[in-house]
Amino acid sequence: MPIIPTIGRRTPRFLSLFFVLYLLLAAGAGTMLYPFLMTLTASVSNEWDYERYSVVPRYLMDRRELYAKFLAEKYLQRDFSIFASAYRAPAHWKSFRSLREDSGLFIHHLRLVGCEKTRMQQLKAIAADYAEWVKSHDVSNTLPLFDRFTRIQYQDFLRKKYENVARLNEAWGEGRFTSFDYVNMDVESKYPYHLSQWLPPVEQKRYGDYTEFLTGLPATMKCPITAQYLWAKYLESTISDFRAFRERSGLNADSVYQVSPPSKAKESPSLDSAYADFLQQKWPLRLVRLPRTVRSRYLDYAEKRFGRRVAFHEHFPLEPQERVVWREFAFNEAPPAQRILELPEELYRNFLRQKYVALQSMNSAYGWSARSYEEITFPIPEIDYAQFMEESGYWRNQFLTFNFRIVFKYMAVQGRSLFNTLVVVSLTVLGAIILNPLAAYALVRFKLRQSQQVLLFCLATMAFPAEIVMIPNFLLLRELDLLNTFAALLLPGLVSGFSIFLLKGFFQSIPQELYEAATMDGANEPTIFMRIIMPLSKPILAYLGLMAFISAYSSFMWPFLVAQDEKMWTLMVWVYQFQALFSQYPYMIMAAFVLVSIPTLLAFLFCQDLILRGITIPTMK
Repeated sequence: MPIIPTIGRRTPRFLSLFFVLYLLLAAGAGTMLYPFLMTLTASVSNEWDYERYSVVPRYLMDRRELYAKFLAEKYLQRDFSIFASAYRAPAHWKSFRSLREDSGLFIHHLRLVGCEKTRMQQLKAIAADYAEWVKSHDVSNTLPLFDRFTRIQYQDFLRKKYENVARLNEAWGEGRFTSFDYVNMDVESKYPYHLSQWLPPVEQKRYGDYTEFLTGLPATMKCPITAQYLWAKYLESTISDFRAFRERSGLNADSVYQVSPPSKAKESPSLDSAYADFLQQKWPLRLVRLPRTVRSRYLDYAEKRFGRRVAFHEHFPLEPQERVVWREFAFNEAPPAQRILELPEELYRNFLRQKYVALQSMNSAYGWSARSYEEITFPIPEIDYAQFMEESGYWRNQFLTFNFRIVFKYMAVQGRSLFNTLVVVSLTVLGAIILNPLAAYALVRFKLRQSQQVLLFCLATMAFPAEIVMIPNFLLLRELDLLNTFAALLLPGLVSGFSIFLLKGFFQSIPQELYEAATMDGANEPTIFMRIIMPLSKPILAYLGLMAFISAYSSFMWPFLVAQDEKMWTLMVWVYQFQALFSQYPYMIMAAFVLVSIPTLLAFLFCQDLILRGITIPTMK
């Protein structure tokens, strides 16, 4: 008899009841769907939108959000001052997190979204000329952008050059890499480009490979270290009260990133004094060239240090000892007036002078209104937007798939994680649906004297936490010399005391007359088990198989404990390793969680009909 009678179901009272019931069910479904959608959205995010906690990625519907996400990706893991100097950031822009909180003003500050066709042609001309200049620029004063993307490209570059990681370790003299996927440019990212006396380690093979890789990168994937950036870093380190400095200098600026290096015309005594100290103490020597007028002084100084004559070098020499002497002379013996400073901005201006000659020609091609070449700085915002407009569809697809592709690539190439997981899960499920039913059937059909003791032993295995059971299991497998084998991964999970107890109760619920009828028809025990009991047990076997699958697939601690060899690690161990390797990218870790949860979801979908069908208890009339 139904709980709700059939007659009168269309009355307002019952319709209201149905509405409330469906509303409650929908709310319950929402409590499961909402966290899943948030996780899925986080897995296709980056530094810009990871902490937005949205159920739908905003950049799929808002082009401005896509542009802001593109910029965050481009300057990701770089010193934020690189971005802030290029975009003349106000004081309250401290990171991309602060930009996200001020996203409306940030987009307005860019003033580029929605450019018409003519303006886009001008932006393309700017970007094309900039790319031509970058080819001739000193690669030692260049930084790679799009950190996550160039990281993969750098690994592929090394893989193609060295073919195997042993050759890489031998060439670099490090011997610490077990895979190309562990080469993360972590050393290169820590080079102190803003320090005055730091010189590139050009004698190192690793640095040579790095600069070779940078040379081959497109112009849109790297940027020069500008004088504006170095000047802003100097002001950051020397000015404790920017407001007082601004009033003292008469500046119309909101932050150090908006303070341009002073021109030859005297603007402010305090600013000129700070700039002179910057050139004397903080300007990088790698961007200094010694004039020939100091040649004799340099040779005498070097002879005193070496005790022998050495060659004169305008730029820093490659030989390490000579480089030390050159650095000492350039910093202590050659004042700024006797140095030739290679300002990237000035080199860019000279390039434009040679290309366009007349200022009006450049203004016409670029859509600018510059009054002189001296006021021109790097048009980084225009270049970024030109790249975005040219490749917006590409970057949208990259943001949707990149995290998942990197996770899958990492899992597929590391050791034998996919194969190991497939073997362990398959055999565990097979053992769960064969060995457990056999044990339970034997306890039901054969009246053993110790049946109760066996059942009590099965129940006792449920009384201890899995972590406690791991200790004797590990010691036993070690004594049997089975560590780092499939046997160690499989044996503890093939049989479950809970499964035997559950199946024994089910088999006992089957009428005894069914067993007797099968025996009278001539069926032996294996036939009864395979042709009658197993088909009737499909729902409970599906449940036990699903539980065995989840347990074997999601197991981390046990494989990590008994398989110290990376070749025997399962997928979950590599997910743990992935978390450690990509800890600075939480959104990629979320992508890993989403990806590894797919097999469990598919297993449940395929088994849900059998599970929801319930356990059928046959009856005899």
